Amino acid sequence: MSSTPREVTVVIGHELGHLAHKHIWKDIGWYALFAFPGLFLIARLTRRRGGMAQPEAVPLSLFVLVVLTLVSQPIQNVISRHMEAEADWSALQATRDPVGATSLFRHFVPTTLGRARPVDGGVPPAREPSDDHAAHRNGAGLALAAPPLGGVGRPAP
Repeated sequence: MSSTPREVTVVIGHELGHLAHKHIWKDIGWYALFAFPGLFLIARLTRRRGGMAQPEAVPLSLFVLVVLTLVSQPIQNVISRHMEAEADWSALQATRDPVGATSLFRHFVPTTLGRARPVDGGVPPAREPSDDHAAHRNGAGLALAAPPLGGVGRPAP
C-alpha cells in the first residue's frame, strides 16, 4: 500500500494518541486482569490430574486456556476497539485532517479485514464486523469536517 503524506501524518497522530492515552499501560493492566484469574483457574482445574507438573494435565490445561480465550475474546475486542477509537479521535484532533484520515481508513479496510465474501453456498454472511468499525472511523473523520449545527464550517487544514 502506498500512503500519501497526509495519511502518514494521521498514522503518526494515531500512534501518538495511543501514547497520550497510556494505552500500553492500560493494555498491560487488562491483560493482568484476565491472565491471573485465568492461570488460577487452570491451576485449580488441573490439580485433580496431579497439577501442572504431570504431563497428563497438559491437555486439560490447554483446553481450559482455549475455552477462557474464546469466552474473553468479545470483552477484549470491546476494549481494543475503544482504545483504537480513542487513538483515531486523537489523530483527528491533532492533525485536523479528516480527508487524510478518511482516505487512510478506507485504505486499511481492504488490506486488513476486508469485505465479506460469499461462503460455499454463495450466500454472503449477514454482516462483517469490519464494516461497522470502518463506518465508525469514516464517520468520525466526516464529523470533524462537518460544520457545527447552525454555524459555519471549520477552516481547511
